[in-house]
Amino acid sequence: RFGYGAEVDCKRAGLTKPATFDFLGFRHIWGRGKSGKYRLLRKTSPKKFRLRVKEITQWARQNRHQPEGMFVDSVRRKLRGHYQYYGVSDNWHGISRYYSLVLNAIWKWRNRRSQKRTFTLEKFKAFLARNPLPKPRITVNLYATVNGNLKSRMP
Repeated sequence: RFGYGAEVDCKRAGLTKPATFDFLGFRHIWGRGKSGKYRLLRKTSPKKFRLRVKEITQWARQNRHQPEGMFVDSVRRKLRGHYQYYGVSDNWHGISRYYSLVLNAIWKWRNRRSQKRTFTLEKFKAFLARNPLPKPRITVNLYATVNGNLKSRMP
C-alpha cells in the first residue's frame, strides 16, 4: 500500500518503512516533510542517477580535446538541463551530488589530455573561475503556496 495510512499498515505488518516506487526518473517515497506531516517525497532514482553520471563521464572522456570554450558551453547545457528536470523539491541532495561528480569527471578527463599531469587543482580552480558552471538549484517548487493555501503542482 502507498499513500495515507501506509505507515499504519507497515507497523501492523511488521515492516519498517512504506513501499517506494520509481517513475519518470524519480524515486517516490512516502515520508515526512519538515513540518512532520506525511507527504510524497521525490528523489532522483538511483538507477537513473548512475546512468546520467556514466553518460557525462563518457562524454567528458570523448570530448576532452575540444577547445575550452566549446567544452564548457556543452557542460553548462548538460548541467542546466539536469537541474531543470531533476531540480524539484526534496531533491537538493541528488542535484548537488551530480554537480560534484561532474566536476570530478571534468578534472579527471581534462587532466588526461597528455602524459603529464599539468592540470593541477589550482589550475582547475582558475579554469572554473574563467568558465563558471551553473550551481545546483531547485527549479520547481512542488509545494508552492498560492494565496496562503498549499497548492501542489503535482497531483
